[in-house]
Amino acid sequence: MIHDDSIPSPGIVSAEGRDARLRPTERVQTSGEFHRIKAHGRRFRAEHLRINYLSTRRELSRLGLVVSRRHGNAVTRSRIKRLLREAFRLTKHELPGPHDLVLLPGGPPANLAAYIENLRGFCRYLREKQASPPPPTAGRQPPSRHKPSPHHGNGAETESVSS
Repeated sequence: MIHDDSIPSPGIVSAEGRDARLRPTERVQTSGEFHRIKAHGRRFRAEHLRINYLSTRRELSRLGLVVSRRHGNAVTRSRIKRLLREAFRLTKHELPGPHDLVLLPGGPPANLAAYIENLRGFCRYLREKQASPPPPTAGRQPPSRHKPSPHHGNGAETESVSS
């Protein structure tokens, strides 16, 4: 068996004193949960990962993985999933609040350090997003709650641009 020194041995408590285990309750499990995250969540793209995420009111963040056959045979896909679970386990405490994440490998094959860096970049993005105020809504009208009448055009205003 080949030992990869880049993967730290699993421990119960991290160096910061946090619980570093990945519990079964920290997994997105049903297809309905995956669909909910994809339909109602947001997306983030990193060099080696695509991340679908949704903020939740749960106590813990949860992880779901999607590794398709195009990433290789079963052995290769299992290795990718092990690396992604380990990267999540090591970075989950950096998330600013509980989120449901679905990780999809993208781009060239990566090692654990690359996945960890991509997840840390995602955590930084979420923290910055929470710290920044929402964009101003001045001049914007809320979306209409009724359908436009078919007798009065399509309801969309057009603007012509002259050169």
